[in-house]
Amino acid sequence: MSSSKLPSSTQGSMSNQNRPTAHFHPNDVWGDNFLSSPFKMIDEALHNIYEHDYKDDQTLEATSLRFRLLRDNGFNGQCDMFSKFKDNEGNFKKSLTSDMEDLLELYEAAHLCVHGEDILEEALAFITTHLGLEKAAGAIEYPLSASVSHALYRPIRKSLPRLEARRFISIYGENASHDKMLLKFAELDFCLLQISHKEELSKPSRKYITPSTFNINCLS
Repeated sequence: MSSSKLPSSTQGSMSNQNRPTAHFHPNDVWGDNFLSSPFKMIDEALHNIYEHDYKDDQTLEATSLRFRLLRDNGFNGQCDMFSKFKDNEGNFKKSLTSDMEDLLELYEAAHLCVHGEDILEEALAFITTHLGLEKAAGAIEYPLSASVSHALYRPIRKSLPRLEARRFISIYGENASHDKMLLKFAELDFCLLQISHKEELSKPSRKYITPSTFNINCLS
């Protein structure tokens, strides 16, 4: 499905240059959990994010999302961008635990760490413990609680993209602030792909067994 077939309002949202990470964020106009389509604008946005140092990304959520998108798409996102979220003693600031969505985004980003990136390994240990405690205490409201439970069980990095998309579509639809146009487009995109797979399965390539297959000549 090409970008020219997108609803005009959705194309307009995805062209917003004020917030580079908004191209992908499900709470804004785009969701990497929703779709996996080869839009040229996605590649352009990723290069734009990679080539510019967005110092205005002060929130943990925006920084984590930017890092994860870059790493997940083959760019060398630098993990030192998370240093600003540590205190003078080298620990992650306790104030970060006040926002579960921010922690969840960092949790997903930390799974893209490579050997030697201690800051991400520390982040993963810090967040896994805190999210687990908050979940056990019932302190996280639905639908965020569903996302946290699933992430602790199977983070995005270890999931199949389209299965993750199907799960996320359902959860996102229950978010009061969801974008109706984006949700509708995501559902349509998923259904079209499902139809395509069904058509492929209905026409399997196989060899047909004919009666001559069993015509054994005993005199040979």
